[in-house]
Amino acid sequence: MTNKPSNNQNPIEGSSTGPSTDSKSQVDIKKINIPEIVTVKELSHLMAIESIELIKNLMRNGFMLSINDVIERDIAVLLAKHFGFEVLPLAKQSTGTKSQYEKGDGPNLNNRPPVIAILGHVDHGKTTLLDSIRKTNVVSNEAGGITQHIGAYQIKHNENPITFIDTPGHAAFTQMRARGANITDIVILVVAADDGIMPQTIEAINHIKAANVPMIVAINKIDSPTADSDRVKRQLSENNILIEEWGGEIISCEVSALKGEGLNDLLENILLLSEILELKSDINKNAQGVIIEASLDKNSGPSTTLLVQNGTLMLGDFIYTKKSTGKIKSIVNDVGEKLTQAEPSLPVKILGLDSVPEAGSIFQTTKNSKSLKQELSETSISSNQAKTIQLENLRANSDSQEVTSLNIILKTDFQGTIQPLVASIENLGNDEQRLNVIHASSGGISENDILLASTSNAIVFGFNVFTQPSAQKLAAKEVIKIRDHTIIYELLDDIKSLLDDLAEPIKEDIVAGIATVKATFSYGKNAKIAGIIVNEGTIKRGNTIHLMRNNQLLHKGPMRSLRHFKDDVKELNSGFEGGLVLEAFQDIKEGDIIEAHSLETK
Repeated sequence: MTNKPSNNQNPIEGSSTGPSTDSKSQVDIKKINIPEIVTVKELSHLMAIESIELIKNLMRNGFMLSINDVIERDIAVLLAKHFGFEVLPLAKQSTGTKSQYEKGDGPNLNNRPPVIAILGHVDHGKTTLLDSIRKTNVVSNEAGGITQHIGAYQIKHNENPITFIDTPGHAAFTQMRARGANITDIVILVVAADDGIMPQTIEAINHIKAANVPMIVAINKIDSPTADSDRVKRQLSENNILIEEWGGEIISCEVSALKGEGLNDLLENILLLSEILELKSDINKNAQGVIIEASLDKNSGPSTTLLVQNGTLMLGDFIYTKKSTGKIKSIVNDVGEKLTQAEPSLPVKILGLDSVPEAGSIFQTTKNSKSLKQELSETSISSNQAKTIQLENLRANSDSQEVTSLNIILKTDFQGTIQPLVASIENLGNDEQRLNVIHASSGGISENDILLASTSNAIVFGFNVFTQPSAQKLAAKEVIKIRDHTIIYELLDDIKSLLDDLAEPIKEDIVAGIATVKATFSYGKNAKIAGIIVNEGTIKRGNTIHLMRNNQLLHKGPMRSLRHFKDDVKELNSGFEGGLVLEAFQDIKEGDIIEAHSLETK
């Protein structure tokens, strides 16, 4: 279960498995430099700690990251402090030791093109807008045209590349976000000037807010006789979207996708916003990114469209996703040109995977088969451990130990039911228990609702509505709970009960196992193996270790590894011998007593 930090406690520093103040005073604190951008794997190398231990610690504190994910520097600093390191500030790095991104022989951070998705209500001109933008950038005699239909394409505006993802709508957008694929940098919200905001517009707005992605509003169809841009702007403000013209921060552009009017202004604003966002990538790394589309071709086998997000994809690279592996045999861009490599933000179609991967899944590349096997092993471990139940995810998102929050998606039978029901739900909350109705609409529960719930850690409530079979299937896959009710007070009681359940249960520190140190062995430069025999109970990898000497507590902290002979094991039972390595502590002697502690819910 995820431990929640108190108000004055950072999530990782407050972990029950962290080293005590006493233990820190007894070991030399090492100083390290952590760059502005660092992956979990790179951080593990910096600290000489196994990446799986970092992943487990992050997971215990609500951060579901895999070995190749970029970790926010603030979290990386907390994690380093948790393991007994002192982190030098970035200012010191610039005047003294440089981070790996500043070294001449290290990776180079470069500007990369923005990746754009276009969302909005059906028939408001999303497809026409995409086509118009493309046509202004495609020369009539260009080889291949856009006939590749790879699901994405890249255009140039004043020699500046911009990538557009041609998704079928906010469902696909949210599905990728739900799988952890933060594929888009900016979202264009298309609203027709003659229609104004419609139900799918509101749904798209809620999906964009849940994804926390910058937005530009494109008011389309300004050439229509019934166009009313002011009405659209007023409706946007009613939905908490305040454009710059009205004193807000959201950029808006008036366009006619059909006639090509206003497109230059829209593209200029995309480039302006991307410049503000300072989009960077490292082309010297192995490639990583997202699968956009995939299909099985009867002649060439699995055909995969992917977007490179970091690094450089090259012919001959070994590539792997959660379910597929292979060696890249062919790279083709959106106009049919054969390439030898693809840099960040470039969508390409490749051949070489052994099976069809899932759209929205993450891919990685490596240069040789040996590295591929190692990466697959580490990815498998982190992936298996990342599966958590929804209620625990909700706990992880609470702001503090005193404040719990519950995100809700509400579907009702009639539009008129929404407002009073939302008001009743919000009245259940207070300063310590927050209720966030992130989306409410009438109609049956659909796949879109489940996808939004998955990406925002919400629970779906239905009042007198039908759940589509496809939504039920997706909910089971994404571990999303659907709660149906036909009586209002029962729905409200259910929400109140769930909110109370989010409160952190009382935990008790117990001694799960006791062992005696029989011998010690040096292990590398910075570690010592304690040869132990378990006298009582069971010692497990996730336990907090208390090292006792002469009935005095000498050290308290996590273990780095646990072995039985040469095998890594998850636990050692009573009567078994094994080897144990502690994190950031080496003063272990024969005769010391090992106490393995765990927190158990009362």
